[in-house]
Amino acid sequence: MTELGVNFTEYDTVGNATEIIDPVGNETRFVYDDRDRNTQEIITTDVSGTPTELTRTYEYDAVGNRIEATDRLGRTRQFIYDGLNRQTAELWLDRNGDITRTIASTYDIASRLTRVNDPDSSYQYEYDDRDRLTVVDNAGTPGAPQVELSYNYDANGNLLSVSEEIDEAAAGVTTYSYDDLNRLETQTQSGAGVSEKRVDYTYTPTGQFESISRYSDLAGTQFAIESVYDYDELNRLTNLTHSNLTEAIAFYDLTYDSAGRINSIDSVDGLVEYHTMRSGS
Repeated sequence: MTELGVNFTEYDTVGNATEIIDPVGNETRFVYDDRDRNTQEIITTDVSGTPTELTRTYEYDAVGNRIEATDRLGRTRQFIYDGLNRQTAELWLDRNGDITRTIASTYDIASRLTRVNDPDSSYQYEYDDRDRLTVVDNAGTPGAPQVELSYNYDANGNLLSVSEEIDEAAAGVTTYSYDDLNRLETQTQSGAGVSEKRVDYTYTPTGQFESISRYSDLAGTQFAIESVYDYDELNRLTNLTHSNLTEAIAFYDLTYDSAGRINSIDSVDGLVEYHTMRSGS
C-alpha cells in the first residue's frame, strides 16, 4: 500500500471549513463573515524552513455579490453588476491599482448572456425561444480564425448535436442520442480535422452508470477503453475500473461507514482514508 500522507480539515459549528493542513504541513485558514461568506484565506507554507504567510481576501456588496477578490500577490479583480445583479464587468488591477484588463458582459431583455469580450477575444451567444443556447460565435476576436458552434435539440430539450464551422467551412460535429428515458446513450465525433470516435453508455435498473465504452471509430468496432461501475445494495458506488483490451489501467474501490460517508478509496495511487472527529474529541 502506498502511503499518501494525511490531510486534516476542521469545520465551524455551521459546517464551514476553517482550517486545512496538508501532508507536508502547509496550513490554510478560512475566515467568514456573519453571513457565512468566505472573506479571507490565509495560507502558511514552510517549504524553505521559514514560515511564509500568503493571504487572499474577498469583499461582497449588500445583496451578496462578490465585488472584489485580491490574490496572494496583491493583484485585485473587481466585479461590477447592474440593477438586476448581473455581472457586467470584471476589472483586473495590478498591485499599484492600475487596470490591466477589462472583461465586459452584456445581456438581452430575458437576462441571457449575449456577449463577452476583453482585449483578446469576443464571444456572442444566441438562443431559441425556449432559452436554449443555439449559437456561440467568436467573430471579432483579433488574430484568430472565426469559430462558430451551432447547437440543435430534440423535442424533449435533449442536445442532439454541436456543429463547428471554422472561417465558414464545416469542421467537427458531435452528436448525441438518447434512450426512452432521455438518458444519453451514444455520443460520436467526426468531421474535417477530427479523429472519429464513439462513446456508448449503459445504465443499471436504478439509472446509474453501468458502463461507458469508448471506440476509435463511429461504428463501435474499434474498442479503446471501457469504464465499469459496481454498486452495493444501497446503490453506492463501490468500484470503478477503467480497462483496455488486455488489462485494467485504473481502478477505484470505495468503502463507506455506517452513516453512509466515504470511508476509504483504494486505487493504483494508494489508499486514501477519511476520518471524522467530533468536536472536543
